[in-house]
Parts: sequence; structure tokens; C-alpha cells
Amino acid sequence: MSQQVLELAQQGNADAIAFLLNRTLKPQGIEAKVANSDARLQILLEGLDTPDETRMVSLVTQGVQKLQIATVSQLHIYGKQTGGKETAWKRSFQQDSTGLTEVNLEEAATDDFGQGNLLALAREGDLNALQTYVEQAVEDLLIQARALRPAPTDEEEVITHADPKVFLALEETLLQVTIETTEFLDGPAFSADLGKKLNMIASPAVKAFELYKRKHSAAQPFFIQRLVLDQSLQSRL
Repeated sequence: MSQQVLELAQQGNADAIAFLLNRTLKPQGIEAKVANSDARLQILLEGLDTPDETRMVSLVTQGVQKLQIATVSQLHIYGKQTGGKETAWKRSFQQDSTGLTEVNLEEAATDDFGQGNLLALAREGDLNALQTYVEQAVEDLLIQARALRPAPTDEEEVITHADPKVFLALEETLLQVTIETTEFLDGPAFSADLGKKLNMIASPAVKAFELYKRKHSAAQPFFIQRLVLDQSLQSRL
């Protein structure tokens, strides 16, 4: 095992963790896809047959604990048949100095968007609330995108990306979102998915959004897409 890959995995690098897991899993016909953001480590296990929940959870939790990833406080493990639209099972754990403790998945997800009045404040155009909501929405979409990418098969493919940054501006009723990241974004698809999340904060104060991307702070942002938000969605939920 390369010491560099091991050190990257211990630092929480998703590609390095996937590489180490797949050395054991791929001979068993299972592939691990890993995403790590905001102290949440998500591991999706896929196989031609649905991975055995008990055995896979035991293997993954033991592996994660051996790595002692200090930056991770939550671990979510998913099992899925290759080609299936939904996961077959999900298990969640909290990590602290004593190790991993299993928690209820719904309870683990209750604070995804912070305080209960966040949506109301965001709909009023409060920039702090908008920043928190949009940052979480972008993070969730990037986690999903990373999980769909092929897992690294060689140490040379293990890549470290800096955490994405999100910058907002509210011009009258137009929310301008700039994402600073070196990661690949499928522009139109990402815009559509982000729009679905932003529909939850659509209001007379926030009627549309524009998405921009740049690779670093000195780069000029490039325009991806502008979408009008659907306020009627909230009444149907």
C-alpha cells in the first residue's frame, strides 16, 4: 500500500478511501463510491446483486475506524444493486473519540439545513439564510455527483480537490450563485437539480437564479444558466 494513499485516506480524501475499500471489495463483485463533505462520509456499495447489508456494514465500519479519519463525524453507508434507481438499504453512524455509534438515518438528516426558520428567512431574502441554504444544496449535489463517478482504480487517479466555495448576490429578485471549484460540473443538469432545491425558497423576494462557475478566486466566472423558480411547488408539499 502506498503511504501517500494511506495518508490521503486518513485525511478524508474520498478517492483514496474508495481506492483502499475497492482493493477488498472488487474481487467480491462490489464497488465502493465515496463522497466526503462537511464531516459527512458517504459510501455507496454497488453490485450485480444487492450487497449483503450485515457483512458490508461490518467490513466498512471496521475499515473506517482503522483509518481514524479525524475530520469525519458522520458515516452513511448505502447498498444498491447496479443499475437500480434506489438504494436497497441505508445505515448511519456518528463518530467521536470512542468510535462509531449507529444512529437513526432520519434523525441524522434532520439538521441538513440548520435552524427551523431558515427557509422562512431565505424566502424573505435574508442573505445569511440564503448563503447557508445554498451552500448545503450545492454540497449535497456535489456529493451525489461524486458518488456517480467511477471509483479510482489506480493510485495515480487519486485526486485531491479543495472544498468548493459558494458566493451569492441578490440583485432585486435575481439570486446569483457562483461556485468556485476545480471539480467538473455538468452545467445544465447541475443547474436543473439546483433549481429544484431552490424552488423551496422561491418567493416574491427570490424569483430566479443564475449559476456561474470559476476554478479559482482570480478566474473570471463563466455563466452557465438562468432559471425562473417555481413558487407553486411549496403549496404542493
